Amino acid sequence: MDQDKVAQNEQVSQTQSGNEESSNLPNTGELVYEAKKARKKAQEAQAKVEQLQSQIKAIEDAKLKEQENYKQLSERLEEENDSLKNDADKGRKLVDRLKSEALESLPEEGRKFAEDMDVEKAMDFVKYFDQQTKPATTNESASSPTPSDTRNPFSELSKDERQANWDAILQSYQGRN
Repeated sequence: MDQDKVAQNEQVSQTQSGNEESSNLPNTGELVYEAKKARKKAQEAQAKVEQLQSQIKAIEDAKLKEQENYKQLSERLEEENDSLKNDADKGRKLVDRLKSEALESLPEEGRKFAEDMDVEKAMDFVKYFDQQTKPATTNESASSPTPSDTRNPFSELSKDERQANWDAILQSYQGRN
């Protein structure tokens, strides 16, 4: 009998500890909150690092000026200038290519207007011009054309088929008139 009580007590304590373990696990809302908080801290730290790096560079430039190491300062600025020139050349080539492609897609009358525009306006003009020149589809143009021959396809239908399709037959005769 004592053994039965001990076994029951063990089972009760095991179920209670299982419940405690599941209640100790954080819910997903808390985990998401913690992840957002950590991401925000990382972004703030990254911004602080970038700010400090720019301050360090400014301090180094000021020191070089004070020490009259204009040669090093000049070399650093020249490298930066070359990098910026390369980027600017790539950008100009891209802009020129975009504008030439946009002008090529226009007919002659549209090119006259778009030649003096900057790239953004020229591209917008091309989009607008394409929308204006596209033919609008109507229900009549979207429907199948009526046969050009004078033969009546409905005369070949049986009596039951004609009765089943009588609305279509009337519609076809009304459309011809």
